[in-house]
Amino acid sequence: MEPTDEIVMTLYHGFKIDNILLDEEECEWEQERDVFTIKLDREYDENSTIQLSIDYKGMSSQYFFAGEKATLLPNYYAFLPYPGDNNVMAIINEHLNVIPLVHNSDIDYEIEVLSKRKIYSNLDSVDEDSFIGTSNEGLMLIGGYVNEFTNDSLRIIYTDDVKLEEAIDLTESFNEQLEILSNILELEFQPIEIACFVPIKTGLLCGRETQTMKTGKILYTSLTTNKYTYLEQYILEESLACLVLSNPELLMLQNEDNKRYLDVFLSWYMEKYNIIDGDMFVDDDIKDMTLDEKWNLVKELKELIKGR
Repeated sequence: MEPTDEIVMTLYHGFKIDNILLDEEECEWEQERDVFTIKLDREYDENSTIQLSIDYKGMSSQYFFAGEKATLLPNYYAFLPYPGDNNVMAIINEHLNVIPLVHNSDIDYEIEVLSKRKIYSNLDSVDEDSFIGTSNEGLMLIGGYVNEFTNDSLRIIYTDDVKLEEAIDLTESFNEQLEILSNILELEFQPIEIACFVPIKTGLLCGRETQTMKTGKILYTSLTTNKYTYLEQYILEESLACLVLSNPELLMLQNEDNKRYLDVFLSWYMEKYNIIDGDMFVDDDIKDMTLDEKWNLVKELKELIKGR
């Protein structure tokens, strides 16, 4: 990394910065949309250590929020400063397109919240208002009309309208599909450790509206636990969306030019595993392909992933 005289970070534009201190001294900074740039007093190399204090406040988005009645701040959303110049959200064809932040390094947190309702987090709770811990997946805060279930390997955070037993079953179904998909695409499988059944807004994947997001070992889904969402096809599509949206290796599949790979993969998978109506959302030319022809394109996809 080359020496630098500035730091670029991402913060959702609904939060406005009031002041930034660099080693307890005021410094210059600029904020534009979802990005702010801190002007350093000199050049620093990659081994340098500095102390930043950032004072900001404001309204979160209509999709992710913190208020008197409820809090919904997922770990892939820039409600805390995040390194680099990153897009956060965009409106495409009148639909929200969320671009998740992917965390890949350990960060130590000490968090104090002011809320009339119990807050749940991926960090350890010190008391009702405080959390502390180290996370390589960022910070999650959820509260309001929600409940919590825990066992040895799984936590489920769910709203009052969700049936717990069905949420557990659905989480197990997601884990099964994610493991199979990860093995086929030769990606590391991370089982779900926290499943949040909340009215989350995720985004679009190649024109398809998704209802589920997974970052690291945390799953968020707005799928209601009823017979409709138990169809294998929908769990599969949402699982594939989770992989694509949360894996840097698969980000190129969000490009419209690569959309065909996703369609072929879904069609091949559903045909191979006898999932009913698996081709209902794919183009006719894909429906007419043989299973071997589809598999050849799946192998191209795997090579494309390795090349990234």
